[in-house]
Amino acid sequence: MLTLGIDLASQNENTAACLVEWKDGAAVLRELFDRGSDEELVARMRAVRDAGGCVGIDAPFGWPDAFVAAMTDWREHGRFPSTASAELAYRVTDDKKYLAKKQPLSVSSDRIAYVAWRCARLLTRFYEGAPVPRLGPAVVEVYPGASMASWNLACQGYKQSEPTRKKLLAELAAKGLRCEPDEAQRATLTRSEHLFDAFIAALSARAFQVKRCDPIPEQHRAVAEREGWIMVPGATSLARLG
Repeated sequence: MLTLGIDLASQNENTAACLVEWKDGAAVLRELFDRGSDEELVARMRAVRDAGGCVGIDAPFGWPDAFVAAMTDWREHGRFPSTASAELAYRVTDDKKYLAKKQPLSVSSDRIAYVAWRCARLLTRFYEGAPVPRLGPAVVEVYPGASMASWNLACQGYKQSEPTRKKLLAELAAKGLRCEPDEAQRATLTRSEHLFDAFIAALSARAFQVKRCDPIPEQHRAVAEREGWIMVPGATSLARLG
């Protein structure tokens, strides 16, 4: 079984992906690549889907309902609602209580909006113009920072520090992940934050695939289908991904 993790950026330069094969209860690194174009990403996504696998993308799959409604009302009627700024900025899934207290950037008011536009184009292309399902099963939204927080990893500063990323690999193994990259793979995996995030995205996709993610609260399912929902692995899921 395959999972593909994608750390999506607004440009090819900082985009990275990690392909993992799950074999005999262990994660086997099959490919690590960066500077991925839309064409390359869609081709790999389709290959994983056709093999029965799952893709995890680190990018927002939608915008807050309140933001969409406010923009529409402003454009169509010249009126702006008195909605609180937090409701305009954050989706339901962005609430820290669902993300082990790790809140992402605002898709409607921060630089991550560029990534969301690219993600929407990528998904539209992947699904060949059909309506894009926000909740899987072939492609799901993930957030490596929230995954690592849920696993209780000491990840502070990992984006700036290669030694910290190397320590995180050891922590993942200590918490039950079976994955033994060779020396060259380990060096490639930890040399950039983007490749490392793509790896965590692939693990997060696997957690979704084997039903080890925290469930979407039933009262939020309808809005999740519009706004998207970050699939967060359960706190003890690392030992159960194989």
